[in-house]
Amino acid sequence: MYVKKLLFLPILFAQTIFYAAVNDPIPTDYEAVPVGKTVMSVNYLTKQLHSKAFGSDDNYIKQSTYALRYTHGFNLGGKTIGLGFAIPYTYLETQGSDLFTNALGDKTNGLSDIVMSATYWYINDKKNRDYLASTITLALENGEYDKSNPNKLNPGENRYKATFAIGYITKISNNFIIELVPEVGVYSENKTTQTKQNPSYALSSSLRYKPNSKYELF
Repeated sequence: MYVKKLLFLPILFAQTIFYAAVNDPIPTDYEAVPVGKTVMSVNYLTKQLHSKAFGSDDNYIKQSTYALRYTHGFNLGGKTIGLGFAIPYTYLETQGSDLFTNALGDKTNGLSDIVMSATYWYINDKKNRDYLASTITLALENGEYDKSNPNKLNPGENRYKATFAIGYITKISNNFIIELVPEVGVYSENKTTQTKQNPSYALSSSLRYKPNSKYELF
């Protein structure tokens, strides 16, 4: 099994969102998986989803997600392709006005939709830290979702979601590496609520500092 030595620190990290976040790329996601090797990891994500519903800017949903990720590298015509999946478990909690929390519920937790992914590397230059790849992901409609209370907090989305992303990594100096990931997401209809979301777009970026050959800060 292939293991990276990384020091995870939440610094020098920025994210710009044009419409709504599609995925949440993690720095190093677009460094190619070695052919014939398997990478397994446990990732943690926390974020706040703010809403102006019920006339207050202080209303938000706090999301905390743990995900078990599996990726295996293959050779395809001399290029590297990584196939994988992620199994997420999510905690959701509302904060804000009583109207907001009563409408959505106080908190919930459970398994979210499993995500399948395929990444193809056009450029895979490990020596110079240059990478260019594209990714297709599909979130399955299998997370926990209470169809009797579709407007309440639910870990699953009760719909399919597909995304297409392009990831680019390059070394801008001996100690700094930049990563850019534009992406677009499309959604199927939620048959319970009979609603369908418009396509969404996002641009994620990260700047990594490498103080020595073993560790990276981002």
